[in-house]
Amino acid sequence: MYPLDFEEFLYIYGGCKSVLEYLRDCYINRISPDESTHDLVLKRFKEYLICGGLPQAVDAYINQKNTLLTNPVQKEIINYLKVMPLDRILKMP
Repeated sequence: MYPLDFEEFLYIYGGCKSVLEYLRDCYINRISPDESTHDLVLKRFKEYLICGGLPQAVDAYINQKNTLLTNPVQKEIINYLKVMPLDRILKMP
C-alpha cells in the first residue's frame, strides 16, 4: 500500500470532486481560485500534512476528525518499518 497523494486525500475526504475540477479549470485558464475555495483547500492541505498521507492515519483522521488519533497509527507504522529487514523494505512495491 502506498501513501496517498493530496488529490487522493481530497477524494477520500469527500465532497471535493467539484473543488478539484474547479482548481483544474483555474490552472488551465491561469486564473486564481476564489478566496473561499483557496481557504478550504489550504485547510485540507494542512490536514493532509498532519496525516502524512498514510492510508491508516488518513482513515483514522477522517472517521474521527481528531488529529491526535493519527499519531499512534503513524508511530505503529514507523516502528514496524524499524524492525523490518532493509532488504524487505527495498522490495516493497
